[in-house]
Amino acid sequence: MKPLIYTRTKLEGYVTSRINKTEIEKNLVVSILKKADFNISDIVIQAEEKDVPVGFLAFLENQIKAPEERIKEVKNKGKFTIDKLEFEHTVDNEKYSLPFEFESEGTRRYYGFAGLLSLLIKNSVAFPIDELEASLHPELYIHFLLSFLINSKKSQIIATTHNLEILSNKDIFRNDAIWFTDKSETCATELYSLSDFDSSIVRDTSNIFNAYKTGKLGGTPNLSDYYINIGDEEN
Repeated sequence: MKPLIYTRTKLEGYVTSRINKTEIEKNLVVSILKKADFNISDIVIQAEEKDVPVGFLAFLENQIKAPEERIKEVKNKGKFTIDKLEFEHTVDNEKYSLPFEFESEGTRRYYGFAGLLSLLIKNSVAFPIDELEASLHPELYIHFLLSFLINSKKSQIIATTHNLEILSNKDIFRNDAIWFTDKSETCATELYSLSDFDSSIVRDTSNIFNAYKTGKLGGTPNLSDYYINIGDEEN
């Protein structure tokens, strides 16, 4: 089980370092990105040395808990090395390189997911992902899940999502693979599976999306009206 991946988690450093260590195949990541309709023909990683900024060593020691030999090396050199990441795009047989930070948020997130997918396919590993749909087009979100389900044999994704569209796609998920969270009267979180419902609520022919929207499955917020009382203007 790997650490939880949040929406704010920057996966590019994790994936890029493993490409450098050949733990992830760069060509496989490029192939995954191409299949997801990203016009990326190559991933370019270049080591770049920078001067040590004020407070950086303290950050390494106290926050990152970097190995002692690594801190000593940075102290002696007065410099540290970072990986500069660029994507090569080919348009009309012309190649263009674009720094990673200039790419869209969706492209950057899917680069990280492409690296995760390569690990999920090649190894036996579990990745918990919070709000998997963040920054992804709904079709791309489904494409990622199908790519995982079709190609991975021994790995697992445990993901939270607010994307209700998956409830309309019974061909992808079994009932026991879909779980809901609901808030109890004491504000505690209750967790239960779609397979917990008997045939009086969920049948083989049931539209799960409609059942959820009408409140039959729970897990929906108890919202009030839209009116906001701003009080008497004279007060």
